[in-house]
Amino acid sequence: MKKLKILFYSLFYITVLTGCGKEQKQLSEEQAESIIFQPQMDASENITLHIVGYMESFDALDLIAEDFQKYYPNCKIQYNYLEDYQNSLEKRIIEQENIDIFTVYPQYFQKSAIIADNAENLYEANINLSNIETVVLKNCFYNKNLKEIPLALNTCILVVNNSLLEKEGLFVPTNQGQFINVCEQLVEQGYIPIQGNATPVYFSMMRSEYVVRLGKSENASSIFAALNQGMEGSREYLRENFELLTNFIDRGYIDPILIDSYEDNYKQAALRFFEGNVPFLVTNLDTFSSMKKWERDSTTFSNAKFEYNFAYLPFGEKNICAYVDAWTGFSVYENSANKEWANEFLRFFMTVEELNRFANAKGMPTISIDNKEDKRFRDLFEQREENIVYHGEIAISEELNQVYKSTIKQLGKGKLTVEEALEHVERELGKKQDKHMDIN
Repeated sequence: MKKLKILFYSLFYITVLTGCGKEQKQLSEEQAESIIFQPQMDASENITLHIVGYMESFDALDLIAEDFQKYYPNCKIQYNYLEDYQNSLEKRIIEQENIDIFTVYPQYFQKSAIIADNAENLYEANINLSNIETVVLKNCFYNKNLKEIPLALNTCILVVNNSLLEKEGLFVPTNQGQFINVCEQLVEQGYIPIQGNATPVYFSMMRSEYVVRLGKSENASSIFAALNQGMEGSREYLRENFELLTNFIDRGYIDPILIDSYEDNYKQAALRFFEGNVPFLVTNLDTFSSMKKWERDSTTFSNAKFEYNFAYLPFGEKNICAYVDAWTGFSVYENSANKEWANEFLRFFMTVEELNRFANAKGMPTISIDNKEDKRFRDLFEQREENIVYHGEIAISEELNQVYKSTIKQLGKGKLTVEEALEHVERELGKKQDKHMDIN
């Protein structure tokens, strides 16, 4: 049996590194029965697992901990919020202070050798990874070691004031033409349709458009290779995206001065949305999942409630577009005294039932292969071939991400023209590529 398990995980490892995720086959009932959680630890042992993270509260995790304790009633799961997260996490790792599992994004491993070197290779932890959409894990490797496992999916969205649209005789747009038509009518009625958190609003709003448009083209690989390297002429791939943003601004759909008045805080942006006169709030599913509990902090909303929901970005020519990324993940501290228990908790968490339970409670799309249960996110899975790009399906360098983010912000604020922005992107990415070549 042990040899069979090793073969299974070896085959999975190869699939993750080479497959695109689209060809993943559904499991048969017999296969599904073989991946149900099977306890491996001593249930009589008294254990406290310490999980640290950047979120002040983690209610969805409590549900999984409660389920885990049905198998292990003497195992306590304790979550601790850390301020100044990356620095605090490094300090805990160095001091080996109350840390067994920690929340992480893949970028942390690039930025911090301390975090990367002290995260266990989860490929060796006997976790059944076949429950997870293969493509989701492709960016969780660092130096060919599986350093984290994501907990849910995330994408940028619009929070829509449905009551406001209904009052104005409008509907929720599902493509770029409809969106422009709705925004035109909202501007005529005196609204500024698009608003959001000052720092990420332009990036959050515009990134999916160019990624999906280019990612669905026949020569997507060569296009992103050119962009990643800042090759001469590659700037033209972003022209349509930059011109779309400036068109929105010129038409009054978004006001850079108003955007600058927003605090760099997702909750404060949500509270301004609850004032009732914002048609579309640019944010992501993670933030949207927290808005229900923030309602009570808005006196205006409490006195005059209205209907609101989320909508995927309607920037495709014929439909929505969404660039789907993995949300935060869990890593196991390599030197944890409770490492086997930490791995056991992840083995339990990574069953289809618990992944779906967690995602449903968090209000985010599941990473499990059985993703039909939550109807809220049906479009992310049913429209995947035409309108959705998953983070692991195309190669977008961190350099491209950062240069695009800073450039689109400067374009939105009016500090760069479209031509200047295009030149800036190509020039900066070219510099970074030259630097890498010098180092090598």
